[in-house]
Amino acid sequence: MLRQRLRLTVINELDEETSLHWHGLLLPFHMDGVPGVSFPGIPPRGRFTYDFAITQTGTYWYHSHSGLQELMGAYGAIVIDPAVPAVPPMREHVMLLSDHSFLHPARILRNLKAEGGYYNRQPQTLVDLLRGRGQGLRERLEWAHMRMDPTDIADVTGAVLHYLVNGCGAASNWTGQF
Repeated sequence: MLRQRLRLTVINELDEETSLHWHGLLLPFHMDGVPGVSFPGIPPRGRFTYDFAITQTGTYWYHSHSGLQELMGAYGAIVIDPAVPAVPPMREHVMLLSDHSFLHPARILRNLKAEGGYYNRQPQTLVDLLRGRGQGLRERLEWAHMRMDPTDIADVTGAVLHYLVNGCGAASNWTGQF
């Protein structure tokens, strides 16, 4: 098992609080998550030093858990290479899949709060239910009880999002040689 340490100081140059949530990376709970819940947050123009033992290798990703910063580009990849690779790679590519909206995320959230299915242009109908398509009656009633659309935030798709590979849209035709 690895016993190296990661020591990383994040400087928040924003005029608002920020935070980082690490996907798949094992670290102490108080250095990960939602500000005010499990993590103190990084205040505007402040800094936070992450200092923890690295116990794994691999490719992971992080994103902000503050406000709508992730959709505005506060995310990235982190690669932890083994000290001695089993087989040295001939070539490597980190592929970070993400999305970007041409609408400000605050506008998307306002639209969803005004109408939960705002971006759902294919809502299920009674005809779908009678034909056995989509959700069954029980599941449909459970969602209705919660006053939520079944797809909720997942409805925000290509209606307002551009899908990116390493920050490049489809027109950029990002290519990696393998």
